[in-house]
Amino acid sequence: MRIFRLKNAARILLPMLAAILLCACTLSDARLHADAEPADTMLTAASVSDAEPPTTAEQSIPPTETTVPTEMLLPPTTAVPTETQTPPPPDETEAPSAPTRIAVPRMGKKTLTEALGLLDDAGISYTVREQYSADHPAGTVITVHFYGVVDDTYCHINPAYPVEVVASLGVRYKTNALAVDEKRIYLTFDDGPHPNTDRVLEILDEYDVRATFFTLGMYVSHYQERTRAISDAGHLLACHSYSHDYLSLYASAESVLDEIHAWEEAVVKSGAALPEKICFRFPGGSTTYYMDKLRYEEIFWAITDAGYYAIDWTCANNDRYLNGMTEDQTLVEYLLESTVVTLNSLSWSPTTPKIMLMHDTADETVEALPQILDYLIAQGYTFGTLDELDGYWVFQ
Repeated sequence: MRIFRLKNAARILLPMLAAILLCACTLSDARLHADAEPADTMLTAASVSDAEPPTTAEQSIPPTETTVPTEMLLPPTTAVPTETQTPPPPDETEAPSAPTRIAVPRMGKKTLTEALGLLDDAGISYTVREQYSADHPAGTVITVHFYGVVDDTYCHINPAYPVEVVASLGVRYKTNALAVDEKRIYLTFDDGPHPNTDRVLEILDEYDVRATFFTLGMYVSHYQERTRAISDAGHLLACHSYSHDYLSLYASAESVLDEIHAWEEAVVKSGAALPEKICFRFPGGSTTYYMDKLRYEEIFWAITDAGYYAIDWTCANNDRYLNGMTEDQTLVEYLLESTVVTLNSLSWSPTTPKIMLMHDTADETVEALPQILDYLIAQGYTFGTLDELDGYWVFQ
C-alpha cells in the first residue's frame, strides 16, 4: 500500500520537478545572455518600434533587473584623443589674436606721415609707392603695402595675419599765402650773417627798407653781434637751417626739425630776439634734388605741423648764377636786369607774393643793392618782412 502511494506521488511530482528545473534553466540562460550583451547593441527607444513583436513564450518570461543602466546609453562627455585622430581645421572666419593687433580708421583718411607712423608703432614692415592716376586731382596716388585686414571702416593691422592690402592715401594739398598788395615786395638775404651783412644793413637803413635774413645757425653762433644787429634794426631773422649740409639736413624730417631747433638755440644765445613767427627756407629750395618727392612731403608737413613756415622765392637777382651775364654787361647791370625780368614774369599772377632771393654773402649783391632799390622804389614798390604773409609759400 505504501509502495503504491510512493509510485503515485512520483508520477505526479516528477513532471512538476522537471517543469521547475526547465524554468530555472531558462531564467539562468536569460540572465547570462543579458549580462553579456554589449551596451552599443541595445535597442534604443527610437528603434524599439521597428523591432519584431515578441513571441508568446517571450511574453511569458517575467521581466528581470538586467537592463543596461541609462548612463551607458549616453555618449561619453569627452572624447579621448588617439594617435590617428586629426584635429579639426581652424575656423578661418575667426579673427586672429595677437598682442600687436590694432584697429585704425582706413588709411585713405590719414596723411602719409600719420599712416606710416601707425605702421611703425605697430612694428609692421611696408613699402611705399607713388603711382600716376588720371582720376586723382593731384595726378598721383601714394600707396602703402603692408600686412593686415581691411574692412569698410577699419584697417586691422596684425603682422601675424599675412593678407596683403593696398591703401590709397589722400594727398594733403598745399595752399600758398596770397599777396596782400601787388606792389609789396619782400627782399630776402640768404646764408648769413657774414662780414658783408654790415654793409647790407647800412644800405637798407639809408633807404629805410626792412628785409628778411635767412641765416645759418652756425654763422649765428659765430657772428652773434651781427645777428643782434639784424634784429635790432627791425629786420626779420629767419632760419636757413643750422649747417646748410644737404646730406645730413635732408636725411629725415627729424633731422630738419633738429637743425631748426639748433638754429633757435643759437639765436637765443646770441642775445637776439627770437621772432614769434619763424620762417624756414630749404637750402637749395624745396625742389632741391637732395630730396625725393616723398621725403619732401614728409619734411614739409612735419615742419608745418610744428608751427614753422616754409618760404621759397618767386624772383631773384641771380647773384648765384653769374654765368648768365653777357660780355657787354657789368655785374651791376646783370643783377639789375635779372631783378627786372624775374619780377615781370610774375605779372600774369597778381596774387603771387613777390619774394626776392639774394645773398648777403655775395659781393656783387652788396655792390648792386642801391641800384636795385632805386629801381624798385621808382616802380612804386613798398617793402615788408615775410612774417606779414598769412602762411607759407613754396614751389608747387
